[in-house]
Amino acid sequence: MLFSLFIILFHSLLNPANETLWGRLGWEGFIYGSIVALRLTGIVALAQLFLMTTLPQEIFRLFSSWHRDLGLIMLLLLDLLPVLLEEMEITAQAQQTRGLSWNNLVSKIRAYLAMIIPVVIKSLNRAHGMAYLLYLRGYGEDVQKQPAGDTFLPIRAKKGYRWLAAVSVSFFIVNLALLIQYRLL
Repeated sequence: MLFSLFIILFHSLLNPANETLWGRLGWEGFIYGSIVALRLTGIVALAQLFLMTTLPQEIFRLFSSWHRDLGLIMLLLLDLLPVLLEEMEITAQAQQTRGLSWNNLVSKIRAYLAMIIPVVIKSLNRAHGMAYLLYLRGYGEDVQKQPAGDTFLPIRAKKGYRWLAAVSVSFFIVNLALLIQYRLL
């Protein structure tokens, strides 16, 4: 709901074809923002209705008919979301007991980062563990066996997209450095 209000306000203020409605708020942007917010709310409501009325096995069958890995991804995603919400609540409670302040914008950004970073790290550890379990159970066809005595970790036949990971990490580090330089973090 709050996100929808933000969309309406954003479009009302920044749409270049605005006719003034009130102060700096424009009528054209208000209507366009309302339409976008209603679409987003409808999509979220339909997705929630779909997830509440469909068994996970049926979702797996539906997405597996398109691609084998897609069904597994959807099942893992549905399994992960409640765990992420629970971890966010636990982390928020821990930060509140440590006296995290929510006074101004900078402290709110720091508070959100203090909550999100541990959850992301735990999620990455969980994803790594899940990937290793899938490997141990023999899932996937692109894994080649290593010679005896080397190591038990797999060699991936497809090595593409490592550059994408490197660029993403570099982008994150540059953004973090800029936030620190301008004292936003």
